[in-house]
Amino acid sequence: MWDQAGDHASAEAAAVQMADRGDTDALWRLAQSREKVGDHAGADALYQQAVDRGDTEVLWARARLRENLGDSAGAENPYRRAVDGRDTFGPRDMAGMQEEAADRADAEVLYRQAADSGDPIALRALAVLKEKGGDHNSAEDLATRAADCGDTEALWALAGLREKNGDHLGAEALYRQAADCGDTDALRELVRLREETGDQTNAEQLAIQAGNNGDAIALWDLVTRREEAGHRSSAEDLAIQAADHGILSVLWELAGLRQKVGDHAGAEAMYQQAHERGEILALRALGRLREMSGDHTSAETLYRQAADYGDPDALQNLATLWEKAGDPDRAKRLRQFGFADDGTPATSLD
Repeated sequence: MWDQAGDHASAEAAAVQMADRGDTDALWRLAQSREKVGDHAGADALYQQAVDRGDTEVLWARARLRENLGDSAGAENPYRRAVDGRDTFGPRDMAGMQEEAADRADAEVLYRQAADSGDPIALRALAVLKEKGGDHNSAEDLATRAADCGDTEALWALAGLREKNGDHLGAEALYRQAADCGDTDALRELVRLREETGDQTNAEQLAIQAGNNGDAIALWDLVTRREEAGHRSSAEDLAIQAADHGILSVLWELAGLRQKVGDHAGAEAMYQQAHERGEILALRALGRLREMSGDHTSAETLYRQAADYGDPDALQNLATLWEKAGDPDRAKRLRQFGFADDGTPATSLD
């Protein structure tokens, strides 16, 4: 725009003409460009021109400009004017400013006004304000209201504060409420809390519940914590328990974790458990482990079994094994034609 070339008067005149026709965007952009180069007075004047033409959203830009300059008193008037215009987000912004200034009473009024205008985040902020002030019952009521509006983060925020203050029972009640609202992440936190307080039985039950609800991450987190803490038997029992509920992924992940740290025997045991429960990919994984340990005969047998079970990548693994063993022709025939009825690589597609 002309303003970038230094013709400020022409740029402003053009922006005003557009605003007079109902389009205040040019005034916004011009004000922002002046704000960026440090012309705060010029920016403020342009924001005001937009406000004069009915653009109340500019009040927030103007208020933030004043606030960023350290003029909290100057910021308050445009904030209040925007509040009077029933902008749902403005009261929350202003409440935050008042809270930072330690004016809790005024902040509470503004958060309530924003909440009553349909701003669920304001409910969350008000709940946290009440919790910090020691009014736990009101905080919980407000967080419940927010959750009813679809914002379970309010319950999370309170739970985190209570946990930080050592109130694990209070935190657990809030996480459970969030879980009841369909927040599967909250179930993970419940599992963690139960595990940390030594209630392993309930931790396992909750983790299985999360897995049955389609969230195997809670199960995997718990298995990982036990494995890394050296409680290998407990981790393995839980992974098998999960598999018996149809959640095979946890066995698979535990096998991978053990393989990563060089525990091939432990990994093999988990892959075997997964295979016994119908995981066809486990046979190929077992074959790969045997191949890595130098047992190529066993690896070949497992790759063949995996192929028979319908694992399409098993033939590729077997062909690669033959190539490494110095038999590229057989590997090529296997890739091209698969197996013949006698178990040898076919020579054609017939």
